[in-house]
Formats: sequence, structure tokens, C-alpha cells
Amino acid sequence: MSLLLLPTELILIIAGSLGAQRDINALCQANKYLYDLLVTHLYRFHVLNHDSSALQWAAKHGLVSTVKRLVEAGADLHEEKEGRKVPIPSLGRWTKWALYPPPDTPLMIVAAQHGQDSMIDYLLEQGLDPNVVCDTGDTPLSLVAKQGSISIAQKLLAKGATADTFFHEKCNMSVPPVVEPAGKGDLAMVRLMVEDVKRNHQTRLWIHLGDALLRAATCGRDNVVHYVLSQGADIERADDRDMRSLYLAAYNGHESTTAVSASGGASDATEPAQNARSASFEGYPAQDHPWRKVVLPLAQDSLCLRLSILSLSAAHKSVKSANSFILQANRFLHYATLRALNRELGRELELIEPSSDGSSLSTILATALVLCYGEMLTPRSTNWGIHLNACRTIIDRYRLQGPREPEAEVRQFLIKEVIDVTILSSMTSFTRWQSPKNVASAAPSTVQNHFWTFTDIISEATAVERHRHKLISEGREAPDVDIGMWRDKLDQASLLVSTSASCVFDDETARHRFDAVIRAHYYACYIYIHQALAPPADKTSQQIAYFVRLLFYEIRAITADSPHSFAHALFFPLFIAGTECSVDTLQQTLINTIYKEFMSITGLWCNYSGLQFLYAFWARPDASRGTNWVRYAREHEDQLGPFLVF
Repeated sequence: MSLLLLPTELILIIAGSLGAQRDINALCQANKYLYDLLVTHLYRFHVLNHDSSALQWAAKHGLVSTVKRLVEAGADLHEEKEGRKVPIPSLGRWTKWALYPPPDTPLMIVAAQHGQDSMIDYLLEQGLDPNVVCDTGDTPLSLVAKQGSISIAQKLLAKGATADTFFHEKCNMSVPPVVEPAGKGDLAMVRLMVEDVKRNHQTRLWIHLGDALLRAATCGRDNVVHYVLSQGADIERADDRDMRSLYLAAYNGHESTTAVSASGGASDATEPAQNARSASFEGYPAQDHPWRKVVLPLAQDSLCLRLSILSLSAAHKSVKSANSFILQANRFLHYATLRALNRELGRELELIEPSSDGSSLSTILATALVLCYGEMLTPRSTNWGIHLNACRTIIDRYRLQGPREPEAEVRQFLIKEVIDVTILSSMTSFTRWQSPKNVASAAPSTVQNHFWTFTDIISEATAVERHRHKLISEGREAPDVDIGMWRDKLDQASLLVSTSASCVFDDETARHRFDAVIRAHYYACYIYIHQALAPPADKTSQQIAYFVRLLFYEIRAITADSPHSFAHALFFPLFIAGTECSVDTLQQTLINTIYKEFMSITGLWCNYSGLQFLYAFWARPDASRGTNWVRYAREHEDQLGPFLVF
């Protein structure tokens, strides 16, 4: 007998006797008449016996009509089922727990996850909370922001959704809605999120801008980096690994983003580079240090110099921490600097006439010098010599000693820096020794314009020693050396430096400390001159032991008083003191300890090669005990390799 012949009441009784939803559903699908008759009963049965789980399915697929039928059948859109905690089997030590029955995901979350525009419209009309938070910490707005649906995001914001998700404890497990679109380069969505936070949560705007900056830099999204920096994002903001946006861009190989970050987001390369000012010369902490006052202004107009400064900062951080991300960022910044420098050199070589003010050449020289210092920070690296030779080549090729204004003073400072490094590196080089004479000629009156006049005396003494050795090796007689004359030069240099310092240091304590540094250099220079030039039978030999004691006294006094103040200026006195304590293990321990401490403080790890030389010199065989360090270094140059005292 056909069901269609039965009275409607009897059919309803039959459907009501069915205890399974699938059976009622099968009956509904028999034909259109039964569907129209029983569909309401099917929805009511589902609501009563299945906790309205079809709401989740309908929200996922955007079936607004289905949701409306469920609501008419008694489903509650606002009901949240929490479930209860029950233990579940676990092979581990700790008991695992789960919620049973599993809690339903909020309908707004489901609709947002699947981008169901019409469903979100309906749910908002029914008064559902646009700021509901799921267990993962996401909100409808954050999910929509990930998908890039501007229209849905605007609807949510219009109904009270917030881009500031720090209102709920669950949101601590997620990131603000602005982060995901920032990583995808969705500038329109980023603007929408930032404008909402700026309008309604101004005090927390810096958090959202900083998070967006870090993600955009990581993913190489230049447009977003530009925008958030223009809105006031902190270029120094770091993530939980202490990685700044510039390091993140460099680590992930995004050269253009690195350049954007290096320019502080400026669209015009001539605008001041904010983070070039803030990028720290870690080895030069004083705010009035010449490197800050002279070099940073140049960086405003030069990408290659900004990158080199940031590479130097990353190099310092990489040797003071075990952060592999910083190390990788340092490498990329170094390579990016080299590429930018090559482009700058190419442009300069194409010019028929050099730039009238010489600013480009000064920038190129400063970049090469900063690269040299960056390599000095790398333990066991000798690549600093490559960049130093580049500095010398730039000076020789373009004859930077010309008195061009207004860059003459800047170039003179840079050239003097090159001279200092050249002199101190030539002191420990023998077969590959090059006279710094040509470079020195590029900086007239350096003795009158630079505190460290002792380097000129070291240079002169080193040149005389090399010349004497050449004469002797050729079988010719070397002229006698008047140590007293060298003592007079040192006295004049010491007086000049001390007099100049009195005009600089207003604080009596700082002046006292600097005087101690001057004395340490004075004693160290005298000892070095004697080591390099004095014959074994010279009558001044008896004075050396006395000067060594004075040198150790000054070193102890300086390190006990304020070891950080002049740490970068004491490696030469430390090295010379170390060469005179071959048999005194206590003094060796003192030198070793201070050497390592000062390298850690300043980041000048290039001096580690000098400390390694001292280790070898202290451990030399008894047969070589009568040999001073100059002769020992020359005889074992091939085995020991190059080293630097700087």
C-alpha cells in the first residue's frame, strides 16, 4: 500500500515513531509531498536529539536557509556548549584530558574560517558577538584578515569587531589580526586594521605596528614595511629572539626589504635615515664619539654606508651572543653592503670628473673602513686586510688628500683611521710589510689633529726596523740607533696629547683616567722601540725592566678603576706588556684575563690573533727564550700567520 494513500495524521505518527534521524531523513527524501510534510519534524528532531550540530555544517557551507529552518525548529544560535573534562588514554607519564562532548566552534568563527559572506551578514543581524574568540585565540576578524576579504572585514568592524585582540586571555595564543595580512603584503587589509586600532585603541597602536613590521620584514613585504614605518612603527622593535626587522629581512635574504628598513622607510634616498642614526657603533658607545659625529651624517645619503653600519652592529651582536639568526643576518648585510658599494664604485668610475664636493668618495671610503672594522669583530678572520687594502687603494687612486670643502675634515678623519689601522697592522707584518708612508701623506698635520700621536712614532720605528733588517740580511751594516732621540720624540708626543686632553675633558676623574692611558701608551711605545731597534748591549736595556713594571702598574690601575672607559685603547699596551712576561705566569694570567675581558667589552675580536701569538710566544722552547717577540714573529711568520693588535 502506498504511503501517499495514508492520512496525513497517520504519516506524522509513523514519522514520530522513528528513533533515528537517518530514517526520518530517508522518509523525507521519498518524494516532494513527504519532504514538505516531514521536513519541519526532521529539523525539530535534530535540534532535540543532536544538539543542533547541523548549524556548524550549514555555517561552513554558507546555507543561510538551513540555519533559518533550524532556528525556526528551536535551535539557539547563542548557545555555547562547553562540555566537560574527561581523561583519555595516554602512553606518556602525564594524563591527557579532552572535552566531551567536544565543544562546538562558534558559528561566527566557522563562517569566517570559510569566508561565508552571506552567513556572516545573517549571524550579525541575529546579534551574534563579532569578537567571539575560539580556543586557538582567533576571532572572526583575524580569520577574515588572513583570507584578505576586505568587504567582510569592513562589515565586522562596522558591527563592533575590534582589531585589537588583547581584550581576551585566549588571544594570548594568537597574533593580532594585522600580522597575517602584513606577512602576505595585503596593504589594504593592514591599513584597515591599523586605522581601527588607531581610532579605538591608540595606546596599543605601537604593539600592532611593531608586530606588523616584524612579519612584513620577515616575508619581504616592502610596501607594508614602508607603510607601518610611516605610521610610527619602532624600527628597533625586536621579537622574542632579539631579532630586529632589519635582521629578519637580512636573514631571509630580502635585499630590497633590507634597504627599505635601512632607510627607515623613507621613499626618497635623500631623506634622513632614522635607523642609520639609531644603529649603534657598538664599539664606540659614547654619544660624542667622532664615529657618531662624523660618519652617521654621511649615512643619511648613502645606502651602502647605512648597510655597512648595520652590518657592523649585527657583527658585534653576533660575537656577543649565540644567536644563529643574528649571524646569518650579519652575513647577508655584509654581502648586501658589498653589492651596494660595488654599484656606488661603478657610478663613480663612470664620471668623467669627480664630484665637486667629494662626498661620494668620502662615503665610499667610510663604507670600506666600516667593512674593515666589521671583519675585525669576527674571531679568526683576516678579511679585514682586504678591506684595508681597498681603503688604501681608494685614497691612492682618487688622491683624497686634496683640500676640497666641505668634506676635507671628514676625509681627514677617515684617512687618519686608515693610517692607524695600517700602522698597527704593519707592526706585526714582516715579509708582507708595506710602508704606510703613502697613506700617511694623505693626512697632513695628523700629529696636531689627532690624540693618538703615538701611532706615528710606532710607524716610524717599524719602518726603521724593517730597513735595518733588510740591510743586515743583504750583508750590509745598519746604522746605529739613538734610543735617546726616540725617547725625546715620545716625551714630545706625550706632552702634546696630555695638553690636548686638558682642553677636552672637563671632568677631573675622566682626565685622570685618560692620563693613565697616555702613560700606558708612553711606556708601551718606549718598550716597543727598544724591542725593535736597540742592540742587545745598549745601555738603556736596564731601563726596560723598570718601564715594564710601570706599564703593569698603569694597566692594573686602569682596569681596577674603570675597565670599560678606555678598553678599546689598551690592546697595544696589553700586547707589549704580554711580550715582556715570558717567565712570569702570574703576569701572563693577568694579561690573558684582561685581554679576553676587553675583547668581550669592545667586540674587537680581531685582537684574538694577537693573544694567540702571545700564547705561542710564552710557550716557546728554552732555546728561544733570549729572542724578543719581533725576531720570534719574523722567524715564525709562516707558522703563526698574520695577527693584529688594534
